[in-house]
Amino acid sequence: MKPTYEELDTWIAKKGRWTAFTLLQCGAYLKKGQIKLFRQFAGQGLDPEVLNNKYEKIVYFTDDLKAFIRDEISKEDLIKKIEEEISKM
Repeated sequence: MKPTYEELDTWIAKKGRWTAFTLLQCGAYLKKGQIKLFRQFAGQGLDPEVLNNKYEKIVYFTDDLKAFIRDEISKEDLIKKIEEEISKM
């Protein structure tokens, strides 16, 4: 049986590479003591909290994630960079 569109979409998203999409921006923001991750692809909306500047702090991982997509850094290095940036929030 062929996988459904939804199954394929979920599988691609879980792989974390997102090479089939155009990543515009991604990062994390702090609001009311909680850190939330966000991402925006071309043709998709942006998290309303980010769009309306309704956060206390924000960091972007866009360049790092794009480097990972281009195989310029490893997944482990990307995770370390993200953890470092979040720890500064």
